[in-house]
Amino acid sequence: MIILILYKIFNYEKSRTEFNLSDIKAKTKWLKQALIIGVLTCISWVFVIKDNIARFEEDLSTYYPLWIIISVLVYWIVYKGIIETRILNQRFDIRTHTIKSIPTTKKPLSVNDDLFLEIENTIVNEKLFLNPNLSLELIAEKFDISVSHLSRVINKNSNHSFTDFINRLRINESKEMLINPEYKNYTIEAIGYESGFNSKSNFYTAFKKETQKTPSAYRSGK
Repeated sequence: MIILILYKIFNYEKSRTEFNLSDIKAKTKWLKQALIIGVLTCISWVFVIKDNIARFEEDLSTYYPLWIIISVLVYWIVYKGIIETRILNQRFDIRTHTIKSIPTTKKPLSVNDDLFLEIENTIVNEKLFLNPNLSLELIAEKFDISVSHLSRVINKNSNHSFTDFINRLRINESKEMLINPEYKNYTIEAIGYESGFNSKSNFYTAFKKETQKTPSAYRSGK
């Protein structure tokens, strides 16, 4: 059953190409890891049973570690499932809201390159930065230019690498939600995911690099 579930998950990930579902692979990582641990535990159980039968032993002490592992695994899956479900529900709720942007002072970017302006406007207006799998290759293909050319255009006009340029847009998106009263009951993880980051750690790292604050500190105004 575990192997069948893993098979279904991998097939489902391959079949989903829609924009809003492009980060499914990252979000199912914890479940796949838990299932793999479950498979390894089952294999260990088989070897322990085989060993006991071969030696005609009825000592159950060798099963104790496996019982403990399985118990911890079950409780962890339930706990993680509850947390992930809460975050997922909040993400769906966030998508139904229209953010009332709070005016912020932004440093103007260079405007001496028409191609860069076109690229920037497309990424911003079409919210492409919300795609956690957005890459230089995807943008280059969209504008029918080489990856190296695109990289040079972004570096020259934004003074940032492609990754930092996209992360700044994502962070601006998250900052608006973090200080917006309408989102005060939403978890930071849900806001980070809905801003285009594919993990909590990446969100925290990029946010602190850009603002010198953690998302929690920024939200609280510290």
